[in-house]
Amino acid sequence: MVGVMLKVYSDDDTIKNAPYTIECGDLLTEASLKFGKPVDTPPLYKSWMEDAGFHNVKEDIYKVLSRPNLIAEALISARSL
Repeated sequence: MVGVMLKVYSDDDTIKNAPYTIECGDLLTEASLKFGKPVDTPPLYKSWMEDAGFHNVKEDIYKVLSRPNLIAEALISARSL
């Protein structure tokens, strides 16, 4: 299963400098609830699978870079390995 959270986070609190980005994520999440299709459910996936009877459920969580300059730096770093 794959899910994407619309809640925006940052490791270094720079997200505080992007209030409209935070608001956009919050409004999209709120709209999904009103529409009856919540998008903030990925944290529940593992327990849903276990409740359904699956065993040894593994959950992998990945950070996604969203700033182009950070993406470029990550790609350059990965190529130098």
